[in-house]
Amino acid sequence: MKPYTALSLAALVLAACAPDNPLPDAAILPPGAFGAGDPDMAAAQYAQSVFSDSSRTYGDAAAGARAVLAMDYLAGEVATSPRWTSIGPQTKLELLQAREQVRAAAGIAPNARSQAVVDSLVVASSALQAGDRAQAAASVANPAFAGPPEQTLRRLANLPYIQAANVATAHALNEMFEPGHDGS
Repeated sequence: MKPYTALSLAALVLAACAPDNPLPDAAILPPGAFGAGDPDMAAAQYAQSVFSDSSRTYGDAAAGARAVLAMDYLAGEVATSPRWTSIGPQTKLELLQAREQVRAAAGIAPNARSQAVVDSLVVASSALQAGDRAQAAASVANPAFAGPPEQTLRRLANLPYIQAANVATAHALNEMFEPGHDGS
């Protein structure tokens, strides 16, 4: 066999063995997005609190925006960060599946980049807390969001109970706080 043929064959074998799924999409939180302290733990705690009881966001689009951005960020961060390699693959999968369900409930395009989602929702949440609904609407007027801005804000203010998000964030928090994990 000629050397270039062997190299070509080796390249084909390696390509065939490569994973079909690339790493999940992840975002970076702006400093202070969840206050002072560890942003991963804060996002997990906030998401778990909100997704365990949908009444915590009812009528509060700012709280809904924070919950959705926490879930979007957390799913990508736990799945891709070397910090969380000790979290089990089942929990990582649950978080990614929950992120899909949360995105569907919030009217976020399934293929939206996590960074676009997180950035838009950080601005929307801050604007809504400051009483600037126009800026909040402008922040979600982009292709990451499937519907018109006002519809997105209404959805954020009326998030349904999403069992997958409740379960996934509870599992993630339990594993983050286990000895040997990097949550301490």
